[in-house]
Amino acid sequence: MRLPNVSSLCAELFEQLLEIAYSATVNEIGLARIEKNAEEAKDSDPLNFLFIKAAASCLKGDEDLCRKYHMQAIAFEARVESYYNFAVSLSRLGRLLESLEYVQKAMNLAPTDEGIAEFKKSLLDRIEDQMWDDMDNDSDEFLTEVCMSSFHIGDAHA
Repeated sequence: MRLPNVSSLCAELFEQLLEIAYSATVNEIGLARIEKNAEEAKDSDPLNFLFIKAAASCLKGDEDLCRKYHMQAIAFEARVESYYNFAVSLSRLGRLLESLEYVQKAMNLAPTDEGIAEFKKSLLDRIEDQMWDDMDNDSDEFLTEVCMSSFHIGDAHA
């Protein structure tokens, strides 16, 4: 997650969120404390407040609230961080294809940003791995049927 023009309070809360995000288990009490403390920044730093609320919701696995806060952030200010942060949350929630859509929007605004490009590449790698894993679980008959349905036999445009 990235925070633009961050206040000291939001920077501190962001660091706390990162610790929780990379720990083995999600600390619900710590998340509740972060969300409560973020309320102080609601008026003075509204965009970063929304990012922190979205990230906390994501870490709790509350996809609906996570989406709500990210969409509010995008409506408030559609900037690189708004799209990138939503892409990171969607990825963490397992919504890889939708995440790809938002990381592309971030890249459109910052085409030379190496961090965003790296995230997009890792996302594409995860999507490809997932595709191959899914194919490993499919029967040969199903895969043949999918391939055959892709061809329109007798179609004048084929």
